[in-house]
Amino acid sequence: MKTYILIICIIAICAIQVTSSAAASYEKCSSKCFEGCEEGVCKKTLQCAGCSRKFYEDKEDNKEKIKLMKQKDNEKIQEIKENYKQDMKELLEKQSKETEALRKKHDSEVEDLKQEYEEKIKKTKVILKNATDKKIKELETVCRGSDCPCCSGKEWKLNCSTNC
Repeated sequence: MKTYILIICIIAICAIQVTSSAAASYEKCSSKCFEGCEEGVCKKTLQCAGCSRKFYEDKEDNKEKIKLMKQKDNEKIQEIKENYKQDMKELLEKQSKETEALRKKHDSEVEDLKQEYEEKIKKTKVILKNATDKKIKELETVCRGSDCPCCSGKEWKLNCSTNC
């Protein structure tokens, strides 16, 4: 029984090897095998043994399809890049417009505050000048004793502390 199993295994292994070598040679088909003829395999060499025109044509078609797919993918990538660049450009323009608007608003607010503070400073100066002038007049009219024109007629020698 063991010998039968061993023989079957050996036969199976040989069949697998034959199939894989045929498949390998089947895949090795090149354009040289089909040069100069419309059907079948023209070159009767070991390299072309087992070649199939259909396999070769399908392989060439697949290569062309892969090439077209790569080209389409590259076009899509390029389109996405262009869209991305355009979107970034629009975003930068929008951001620059917004920042410019904020800058103008800030500058106008600063200018308004400057004018407001300048007006406050002018008003404060006027108020302080008027208060200073009033104090000076009051100091001039406050009685100073014998120097005072009001008290000198009454012959008071001390400060009478009255306003003249």
